[in-house]
Amino acid sequence: MESLKGVISQKIVEATDFLKGMKLREGEVGFLGLGPMSSPVVQHLVNAGVKVHLWANFNHKAEEMKHQSGDLIKVAETPQEAIKQPHGIFVMLEDYNSLSEQLLNHDTLKMLNHKVVIVSTPMSATESKELGNILKHAGAEYIEAPLSGLTSAAEQAKLQILVATTERLFDEWKSLLSVMGTPHYVGAIPNASSMRLSISLMIAAQNSAFALSVAMVKKAGLSVDSFVDIVRPHPIYSHFCEQKIRSYIERDYTNNNNTNQSISKDIEAILQHAEQYEVDTNLISALKTYYAKAVVQCGGDVDCASIYDVLDPPATASK
Repeated sequence: MESLKGVISQKIVEATDFLKGMKLREGEVGFLGLGPMSSPVVQHLVNAGVKVHLWANFNHKAEEMKHQSGDLIKVAETPQEAIKQPHGIFVMLEDYNSLSEQLLNHDTLKMLNHKVVIVSTPMSATESKELGNILKHAGAEYIEAPLSGLTSAAEQAKLQILVATTERLFDEWKSLLSVMGTPHYVGAIPNASSMRLSISLMIAAQNSAFALSVAMVKKAGLSVDSFVDIVRPHPIYSHFCEQKIRSYIERDYTNNNNTNQSISKDIEAILQHAEQYEVDTNLISALKTYYAKAVVQCGGDVDCASIYDVLDPPATASK
């Protein structure tokens, strides 16, 4: 089995080959955002020899990362400072509202002319279309690049990167995107956002179905460990299930990969898509109800495994 060190070394070789063919100004990038997923991405870029002009909502996080990574990180006081010099700008902010606030204001937009903006911020297809139009009007080129995978995948440079843009831009930036994981070209904007929402629906449905199965096993007085031993060899049992099972059993939701709030936002967008495409929405509506309850009862920033507490509330929980 290929070692983690080997995987990351190969990613660095690919990125180094990419940088050799770039102009000096393109050997550095602007980067907006520093969350659980974006922090490893910044580190992989630095490991590949890319200078990162980094801005984050919480400046101390950026300073901590600079302290760990050295001179290849330049901490910016404002988004404008982060995007002023580099040709390529990575945007990994929390949501479209955050992106709009930091990137789409007048002072920042006028600095984007002739730059390439690579956006991994989760958003709906409608929002991505709107962003594309705004960036085009500002004279910028847009690469839509949402990420699929857990924080552990980000740390291991094994994210799946869904890329929608022109074929020319994909070819130009594929090697650098490969520093994060595996880029998949899915065509024109907003195909990547649409693809991400479909994956998010799988996560929401699988999480709730597996949590409900565990709750039913416990309510019946059966052994959850025996249940897992039976289903683990089955194709339906995934890495996702393996990760969530302990969270359900121990009611420990600190492993925060997909929050209730992020899934709830995605389900709202998914519901709009389903209605637009005349797909039956009963399942999506049910998921919307349960994740809305999870946000209220467990918190929006808590891992989505906490939906288990909605299905098997602690006050009446199985013993």
